[in-house]
This record gives sequence, C-alpha cells and structure tokens, in this order.
Amino acid sequence: MASGSLKRIWQWTLTQEAIAPGFCKDVLDMRESGVKDVEFFWLGRVPCRSVKLVGMVMGVQTYETRVVYHLDDGTAVIECHHRPQPLQKTLPPSPLEPLAQVGWSVTVIGRVSPMRDTRKVLVDSIVRCPSSNDEPRHWIAVRNLHKTHYSLDKPFEIPERLVSQLPAPTKVTPDSPSTSSVAPSSPLKSPASSRASPHKLRHPARLHTKDLTGNAFRIYIKHYMDNAEHVRPIPPEPTTPTKSSHRLPLGDETPRPLDHTPKQPRIVPLDFSRPLDVDPDERTFGFTVSYLRRVPELALMAKRVVKAEAKRRARDARKKTEPGGAVVITKDMRNDLAKLHPRMKRLFEWAVIQLVKEGAVLSWDGPARPCPGSDTQPGDADTSVIWKANSSTSTVGGNSTVMSNASVAEDDEDEGELTDPDEGEEVFLPLTSAFLATRVEKAIRTLTERATARAQASKDGNRPRVRAPAPGPAVREIVALLKGDDMWRNLSEFAVKEALTLLQDEGRAWMIGGDRWELTL
Repeated sequence: MASGSLKRIWQWTLTQEAIAPGFCKDVLDMRESGVKDVEFFWLGRVPCRSVKLVGMVMGVQTYETRVVYHLDDGTAVIECHHRPQPLQKTLPPSPLEPLAQVGWSVTVIGRVSPMRDTRKVLVDSIVRCPSSNDEPRHWIAVRNLHKTHYSLDKPFEIPERLVSQLPAPTKVTPDSPSTSSVAPSSPLKSPASSRASPHKLRHPARLHTKDLTGNAFRIYIKHYMDNAEHVRPIPPEPTTPTKSSHRLPLGDETPRPLDHTPKQPRIVPLDFSRPLDVDPDERTFGFTVSYLRRVPELALMAKRVVKAEAKRRARDARKKTEPGGAVVITKDMRNDLAKLHPRMKRLFEWAVIQLVKEGAVLSWDGPARPCPGSDTQPGDADTSVIWKANSSTSTVGGNSTVMSNASVAEDDEDEGELTDPDEGEEVFLPLTSAFLATRVEKAIRTLTERATARAQASKDGNRPRVRAPAPGPAVREIVALLKGDDMWRNLSEFAVKEALTLLQDEGRAWMIGGDRWELTL
C-alpha cells in the first residue's frame, strides 16, 4: 500500500467514525501499521487507533497526574490510563478523584498506545454503564462485527461520505508519550459531546431578503422542533445586596442567611412502587401551531417572509402593468399588509402540513407542550444554542433573543394579538432517528414473533414440527408494518434505515444478511 494511502487511512483513524468497538484481547492482538511516523493498528482488516471497550473495573491506582484503571471484559485485562485536566492549578496540587470504582461496569473510549511488551489505552472518556445489559450487548455487537466487518477478505476502503471531509495529506509526526490523551485540536470527540451541540442555522434576523421564502421557513420550523429540547430558560440576574444604613450589633440578634433549598440525601432509596418500564411516549411532548407561533424567532421570520412575499408580488405587478413606471397599489397589495397576522398564521399551518406530507413530522396523539402565557417575554429562553449569530454582532451572554428584540424594534409594526389556543388543536411531533428507533425495535420483535409462531404451527403429518426462531424481518417488512398505523402513513424507507443504523451503533440490533435484521437481546 502506498505511503500516501497509509497517511490517508491514518487521518481517517482520527475521526469519530473510526472508533472500533472491541474486546480487551483485540487491543493486545492488533497488528501495528508497520510504517514509521504513521501510528495506527489493524483490527483484522480495519485500521484502528481508538477503541470502545466495555468491562468491569478490577483495580484503580491513583498517581499524581493520572489514574490507572484495570479493565477486565472476560477476554483479557488491560490498563486504561486517564489524565484528567485539573479544574484549577493549586499548590500543592489537589489529589485526583477516580471516575470509577472497583466492581463497576464501565464503557471506555480511548487511544491504543504501546507500553513495554504490551499495550494500554489512553482514556478519552470513561462512563459507568447505566444498565447491566450493556456489557452483554457489547459482546454480541463486537462478535457480529468480527464476522461481518473485521474478518472479511476484501480490502478496507474509507467510507465515501467521509473521504471529502478528510484534510489534505500532510507530514505525520508521532505523538509524544507525555502528551494528553486528547489534544485540543484533535477531531476525536466523545459521542456525548457531539450530541450536545446541535447544528445551528443563521438567526432569522440575519437572513437576506432573497432567503425569506416559504421553503426556508419550513426548514426553520423543522430545525426548531428537532432542537427545542436544547433550549433552556435564562436564569435571573443576581441582585446586588445593598448595604444597611446602620450597623447592627453583633450577637444572637444578627440576621444570618438561611438556605431554604431542600437537601438531597446522599443515598437515594430505591422506589419499587414505580414501574420499571416507563412508556417513552409519556415523556414525549409534541408541538401545536399555537406553540410554534409564540416562538419569538419563528414569529419574526414569519413576519419577514410574509412582507417579502408581498413586496415580490408588488414588484411582479409593477412589471406587468407599467414597466419602468410607478408602483400601482392594488386592493390585494393593501390587504397583504393589513392582514399580516392571518397570513402569518396560514404560513405556519402550510409549513407544518408540508412537513407532514414529507414524513419529517408526525401527527401525534400524545401530550403537547403547553403554550407560554401572555406574560412570557421573548428573553425568557436562551435559544443561542440553535441559532447562529453574526460574528460581528455582540450579544449579551450569547443570547440570540437580543437580536430578535433589536430586529423587532426596527420593524415595530403590530401584527395583531395572538388568539387563544384551541382545546382540541392538532399536535405534531418531529420525526427523529432516536424516536423512530424504539418503534422499529418493537416492529422487529413483533414480526419475528409472528414468523416464529407460523413456522412452529406447521405440522409434519400429524406431528407438530419443532423449528428454530425465524430470521428477522427485512426493511420493507418493517416499513409495511409501521405504515399500518395512520401516524406513519408518510414514513420513508430511508428513515427506517437510519433508525436501524442507530440501533446497530448502540448494539441493540444487527443485520444478519440479505437486508434482514434481528435484535441483539
């Protein structure tokens, strides 16, 4: 293999997609790249630099600058070295606190590094497993990867969707053993950090007139519905206490601050009265058109889109009636501005209906988000996490609502008061891979049970035939089952495949071949 190709593979091993789930024994058995200054390993045919391990902590050793965890997953024991960044420099330095204890089942993501005659893992993240099933699920997923990916005969190829994202080949220098496990510029990020930062769209106040269209507004509606969970209330500003005009004598009468916050017990007792399996639908809240109309950024964009469309119609009418002449104001043009509020409402309704037809939004029978009251101001929520502000604009605390207020001040025309929401208003829910994955998982289980029951019900003469469980369903069968519910009438096969990919990444399902899928447990 050419040196340039090896450097290209090395650059791919720095990405998050190259993190290889494996066993501790895989780390010890991996082959080195064999090329100087190109540090990665071969897990079967797959290039690997970072791994994901799940096992039990058998020992913890705390040193001055690192914590060493001895991880055992049943195949081998390997040392996992973690160098946490101190919160602040103190003299003398404060002792390190381990992130895991002996006996815990943990998930470790880190970089493989040589250590004397063996290997170790330089930890990027170590998290305690929330469920006792995480370790067997990881076992099943890794065994499947060995059969279907790691041990194939054909050469490895970098996924096409990632080739264009790789940087140009540069001179590769080996990492120093004394460096931290994750450099600040490293593209390797933990899955949690990537999910915590949603993709941002330009703030509606910063859109150009040519971008103020109905299709753009539809995209903004979907973007807000997908990321509304990231919006958090802005905490009230702390008030500066004023000094008393006279000094009180020190003694028992001196007022002291009282902490009325209820203290939580260090050990929370288990509550066996609650059901173990809580329906996720009870924790999912949809959106109504009335709710969306009360989002300041969406309301601002709706107003701008309606006015931009009115100007376009006026310009088109001027070209048709009197080319090069004065603008002829018609009755319809005057109504465009006089009926701004109804037109904004129709724009919201049209955008949501289009999203439903596309399958990007579902008609939801579950609970809806309560509409904010009339006393709720636009600055009550920090939406800067989902809107991208202009770099030349300074906002207070990064809050994008400041720009909304400034833009409204420039265009302070009153579009009317919003009507009260209807009691039976239709509720809508954005379709996400995480939400669809739970339904796809249930569909696989239902279809597998039905096929198994049919196979075992068949008889050989007068004797029932004992058959093994039937293979899992194909993608088209899953789509057909879900579309039996009117809620999923516009569901696409592409969305189901994305949900299956998520289930596979989480070790909850795997493809057995022939586009058929089975659950891991």
